[in-house]
Amino acid sequence: MMNSRVSKLLENCSLNVVDDFDFVFLINRALEKKKPNCKNNERDKEIMYARYEQFKEPFRTYQYLGDKFGISRERVRQIEYDVLRMMKDITENDRAFKL
Repeated sequence: MMNSRVSKLLENCSLNVVDDFDFVFLINRALEKKKPNCKNNERDKEIMYARYEQFKEPFRTYQYLGDKFGISRERVRQIEYDVLRMMKDITENDRAFKL
């Protein structure tokens, strides 16, 4: 079950027509904006892909991803929340998404 704060944030992301390409593009933009040239971007990208892979269930749990990357499930949730928040900011503030 998805965290209710994350679920609410995703619903409010203004991602009306999200296909795989849009989602991957937004993840990449969010991570570049959040922490450019950071070694953890690949890990964070993998976490987001695993959590929302084609928006199909079953998605990977926080615990599964935490074990895989050697971090806590709470840290996985924080990463997911931060990236979703950045995606929301991009869709609300980037002129390319308002056209």
